[in-house]
Amino acid sequence: FPVTIELSGAFGSDGERYESISEWVIKILNQHKVKHVGIEGYAFSRNWNSLTMLAENMGLLKYYLYKNSITYDLYSPSSIKKCASGSGAADKRMMVAAYAIDTGHDIMGSFGKKPTDKPISPIHDIADSYYLACSARIGNAVQNRDFSISRPKAKRRKT
Repeated sequence: FPVTIELSGAFGSDGERYESISEWVIKILNQHKVKHVGIEGYAFSRNWNSLTMLAENMGLLKYYLYKNSITYDLYSPSSIKKCASGSGAADKRMMVAAYAIDTGHDIMGSFGKKPTDKPISPIHDIADSYYLACSARIGNAVQNRDFSISRPKAKRRKT
């Protein structure tokens, strides 16, 4: 379904920005009557500042999901990568290549890039999001892989 991001303008604080993002997500989910979602867990990095901001934003989003009776499964980044590419350590190129194979869509070309170019945001984000969206039904949603051995491990969260 088409999604338009309507987050523009300056925010007085990080809290205001996180609240706007969570409200926007809930608005889209409620508009499409979504009652369960998949969320990618944290990928720990050397940049503690960005990880802290991500954790704060994620915590607020989970609270908004809870308040709107929307349940979620939490998937580790490595489990999503393993299901998409066969390797839990897949890099951005491997994820974009798997996306092209599984969907038949040249996402790099859609952004004016050659297949040999380094994937940039939002290209690799779209590829990751595709596999996250397929996570609950990944065995049926992706026809070019054998997922009988490797399925994402989700932690079911009840709200």
